[in-house]
Amino acid sequence: MTDSCLAVHLNHFLDLTDREEEVLAELEKDSADYGAGETIFHEGDTLTDLFVVNKGWLACSTMVLDGDRQVLQLHYAGDVMGTAGIAFERAFASATTLTPVTLCRFPRKNLDKLFKDHQRLAALLYAIGMMENVVLCDRLKALGRTNAEARVANLLLSIVSKKRVMSADPISEFEMPLTQVDIADAVGVTPVHVNRTLRNMERRGLIHRTGRTIKLGDEQRLREIAEYTNRFEQIDTSWFPAPS
Repeated sequence: MTDSCLAVHLNHFLDLTDREEEVLAELEKDSADYGAGETIFHEGDTLTDLFVVNKGWLACSTMVLDGDRQVLQLHYAGDVMGTAGIAFERAFASATTLTPVTLCRFPRKNLDKLFKDHQRLAALLYAIGMMENVVLCDRLKALGRTNAEARVANLLLSIVSKKRVMSADPISEFEMPLTQVDIADAVGVTPVHVNRTLRNMERRGLIHRTGRTIKLGDEQRLREIAEYTNRFEQIDTSWFPAPS
């Protein structure tokens, strides 16, 4: 089995060749460790790298006019952080670690080799980047048209769905490093409202909490409340070029 977190992630969507796994492992060769609460880059910084997340959780967020923070994306092991802003020289959001994190820098300039020599990998990374944008659109829809419970349910389902990409077994629980302030900044309500919503969801058996662990109690009902579509389940690879 490959040691590449990125390869494990991508193998969920496509059976990679040995050579493709070797190429991905090269992207994770030079790693660096960060503690919780560190900023990897700030909104407006010039970015020359993408980042492969080897372990840990990060949040990408931006500041709005009233000084509040809006969490746009969460990143976990296997993610490539920075694809959403690849069209721009400067970062459109700040990236902050939520837990201890291991990251591998991948210079943007090396993407030309991927597109030239490993076109199927390039197509897959492109497709996943576009999928992440659709997930963000889903969250924006939830923020604008649903109540707090639906927003929180959407967030929890998105976390579980994405973590299942990296798991050989169907998981229904995870350790939640997000504080109630983090959740509030992600779903657009106050921390007090998040606390009330989580307690109400727990009382009704929708979720169960033990310390920092959250378990989905009634996933089907959560999906109905959130009108949730799992974008991480599969992608269309029919247009991909043959492996090189």
